Amino acid sequence: ASAERVAGKMRRDRRFQSMFYVWNFLVLFGCVIALIVYRFRSSQPQKPQGGKPGVIQQAPDDDDDRSVSRRPRRERDRSGGAPANFVFTDDEDDSSFGNIPGAGAADDVRFIGTRGSGEKILFVIDASEPMGSGTRSPWDYAQNELGFSFQDLRKTQRFQVVYFNATANLLPMGEGPVGWITATAEKRKEAHDYLKSIKTEGEGNPALALEKALDFEPDVIFFLTDRSCEPLDATKLSELLILAGRTKINAVEIGEGPDPPTKPAIRVLAEACRGKYVWINGNMHSLNR
Repeated sequence: ASAERVAGKMRRDRRFQSMFYVWNFLVLFGCVIALIVYRFRSSQPQKPQGGKPGVIQQAPDDDDDRSVSRRPRRERDRSGGAPANFVFTDDEDDSSFGNIPGAGAADDVRFIGTRGSGEKILFVIDASEPMGSGTRSPWDYAQNELGFSFQDLRKTQRFQVVYFNATANLLPMGEGPVGWITATAEKRKEAHDYLKSIKTEGEGNPALALEKALDFEPDVIFFLTDRSCEPLDATKLSELLILAGRTKINAVEIGEGPDPPTKPAIRVLAEACRGKYVWINGNMHSLNR
């Protein structure tokens, strides 16, 4: 009887040992599978976050935080068409946005997938004839996007818009000898209403417009142009890079096709000036999103 008890105990020990080995094997096998899946997913190209059809964007800069929208914005009208009516107010509590974890800087301004901050914000917008073509034109799109950007402005900031074709023009409500506009609700509405009255015409001269914009010595420039404009040559590009100084330049270009045909000089300028370049495919109805 004693021998049987010993034999029974040995059998139970062997079964326990076997179960222990099987359990360890399954755990190890699961870890190996998880590691393989993780490495496979890491090797795949990442989809852009919040991407939009027809828009090709670079990776965000280190200071370009899109994780939290720091202030409510008007819902975009995705039907396209005429510029929307925007409401601009001065009643935001400037200090409140700085308390949101992960929010961008309190004076961030966004424009078509780019952003920048500072006291002096300048927009350079193509108003040449190609921008006004079509029932839902790039010019209407530009006015809507400017409306959203104007909503980001605070009354402690100053702004101006250079709209250009063969000449470079400023909004007439500028103040003082330089021509900056204080970003009060009244001035932002006045500026946006004035933009609606502008008719696109002629050919575009972006170099002239950028020179005029850099004379203001802004903290950031948001530049929007049509691909059909006169391109920047190497000499003009070098001159603009010298004039830019510490100004950050973000550039958005509208053209035909999913990708720009070559690395355009506008992109070189933006990257050299710590900014971001965005290409919009005008053939993909991306302006109607």
